[in-house]
Amino acid sequence: MSPDRAPARRPDDEGRRAELIAAASRVIAEHGIAAATTRRIAEEAGVPSGLVHYWFSGKDELLEAVISDTLVSIEDAVRDSRAQPHDDDLAPLHQQLLAAFRIVESDDRGRQLAMYEMTTWALRRPGLAEVARHQYESYRRVAAEGLEAAGVDPESDPALSALVAAVFDGLTLSWLADPDGTDPEAVLRLLAKLVAAARVSS
Repeated sequence: MSPDRAPARRPDDEGRRAELIAAASRVIAEHGIAAATTRRIAEEAGVPSGLVHYWFSGKDELLEAVISDTLVSIEDAVRDSRAQPHDDDLAPLHQQLLAAFRIVESDDRGRQLAMYEMTTWALRRPGLAEVARHQYESYRRVAAEGLEAAGVDPESDPALSALVAAVFDGLTLSWLADPDGTDPEAVLRLLAKLVAAARVSS
């Protein structure tokens, strides 16, 4: 068999792919985008460097997978919050937003900063703007799903989903830069009130 031929897939291959994504996330969080070479990521995962290219066409595709993996963790937290009982009209949306922000607070600071670094990095590279666009499209989709779960029709005003996504994104960056001067719970409760007011006035 040629040494360049990809090895046959084994049952643990999906686990190996997840390990590479996790390793990439750790490297980026600790050292930044520029240092996140496929060789360094492979070393972090403890696998031959060729295995990275077996699963991913290159660094760009791997970074997109890192972004997707982070988004999934936020979506899971929001989804779990929807099953909790609420005693007022604002609570469903407010609690979903808080659940999402708890992921930010509990996550590695470097990993959260890396999300913004990856976004700007993608926007500065020809052909990678689609990665950043997909990231923010996902933010708006999650916001729309949250609105719908809270009893708000996101299609009644598409700007509502964009507002929720933009405020949450800006709040995260503000908190990372100045945690003492940022009150996430108050901001997110005010956001829920604004959404409720928009629903009544529409």
